[in-house]
Amino acid sequence: MPAVFHVTHWKAGSQWIHKILRQCVLEKIVAPRLGEAQVRHYAIQRGRVYPTVYMTKEDLAKVAPPDAKLFVVIRDLRDTLVFAYFSIKYSHPMVNDEIVSLRGKLLELDQEAGFLHPLDDWLPQCAEIQISWF
Repeated sequence: MPAVFHVTHWKAGSQWIHKILRQCVLEKIVAPRLGEAQVRHYAIQRGRVYPTVYMTKEDLAKVAPPDAKLFVVIRDLRDTLVFAYFSIKYSHPMVNDEIVSLRGKLLELDQEAGFLHPLDDWLPQCAEIQISWF
């Protein structure tokens, strides 16, 4: 059995899909780690499922075996921006210093400026992942 990758970008329903995959194949899941460490720093395991892999096509090609199966989920970037704004500002777990800093910045800004800030600072990374898979 080949390895299976769920490739996506942030705020595209990745945690929801991760929960579905856990319900279906819990024993095969390789737990996601910050910075995609589960894919970038460890040997890929055949027959395992790698959810929430936030990588461009080029980056994944460097580590994924040739027979790997994958599915890519993307979300309209306008929707991604709106969801990210409210999630990061109010409810996203504070998993790293970047999220802590971004939440602090969004809390300081009015709503219009709060939406504009991630356009330059965060959304281009999502767009880079999307474009690579078209």
